[in-house]
Amino acid sequence: DVLRGGDIPAIRGADTLNGALGLSSLDLAIVVAELESALGVDPFSRIVPITSVRSVDDLIEAYLKAYLQHEPEADEGLVEAARRARDRRARQGA
Repeated sequence: DVLRGGDIPAIRGADTLNGALGLSSLDLAIVVAELESALGVDPFSRIVPITSVRSVDDLIEAYLKAYLQHEPEADEGLVEAARRARDRRARQGA
């Protein structure tokens, strides 16, 4: 497991947090707490149910939704470009 000092694997968007990455519920809670501290937003407080997050892509989407709600003037072109780049990286890694 990554959080327990194991080797760091290549992480892909489709990787499941529990199965592929071996994160427990507690591990996910720690990751979310660290992300909230670093990013200043918690998408799971009102926007996205934590139980719907099963993969790396799900986690990314949750934070994108949180930022879009907190920053209504976000540049949609920039957001779309970020999504296309993420999709391109996922295809290249597949």
